[in-house]
Amino acid sequence: MTDEVEINNQLVLVVGESGSGKSRSLKNIPNQKRWVYFNTETGKRLPFKNEFQQVVVTDAYQLLAFLQECVDNRDEIDGVIIDSLTFWFEMYVNQYVNGASDGRAAWGQYFQNFVSLRTLIAQFGKPTIILAHTKQEYDEVSKKWKSAVPCQGQLKSNGVEASFSVVVACKKETVKELEKYGSKMLDITDRERMLGFKHVYQTKLTASTTGERIRGPEDLFEDSETFIDNDAYKLLQHLSAYYGD
Repeated sequence: MTDEVEINNQLVLVVGESGSGKSRSLKNIPNQKRWVYFNTETGKRLPFKNEFQQVVVTDAYQLLAFLQECVDNRDEIDGVIIDSLTFWFEMYVNQYVNGASDGRAAWGQYFQNFVSLRTLIAQFGKPTIILAHTKQEYDEVSKKWKSAVPCQGQLKSNGVEASFSVVVACKKETVKELEKYGSKMLDITDRERMLGFKHVYQTKLTASTTGERIRGPEDLFEDSETFIDNDAYKLLQHLSAYYGD
């Protein structure tokens, strides 16, 4: 008999380059006063007026302690946002790896902290949105550019994305290209038609994005839903319907 593994079906990793619409996609989340927004990026403001319970993380270990509080008080919280995972990694390296007397132990703890993060999110068991920046690197073996969330140490071999069931990428696509899909989860406004582009979530790989780490259950999205509104609330609703939560 094996121990039951805790799973959070309302967990999503939202990745993308700077300015691709990651933070903006949080705007339509309802009951924001019941959401905790962890800011690891030196107090950077969100690009819209909001009522999230904002917590500025200035020490890498604070995030784990704060998440434990969310687990302990989960009945009072509807969801958690971490913005961003990338800066949390950098914070730990700057504070606890660089200059450490035992570098090997420090890198080992870097990995264990991520494991602890995943465990706390599973225990929380409620909507959790983690934002992360991506970095492009040229792979000499495949002769292709690959895009991934930058990480170091033991995490680098499999990549951060491997720890998430659902990974969507923020993109800016032309209206002309998006109209080819006819997605029911894509609402193109008059202003976006005027501008000629729209910020979206990409949910499935395409021929031109095979070097990215977008992922999800095979039948989570239809092919027509390769691009959907970059709306975190709509995405969470879709996950809830899919998993029957």
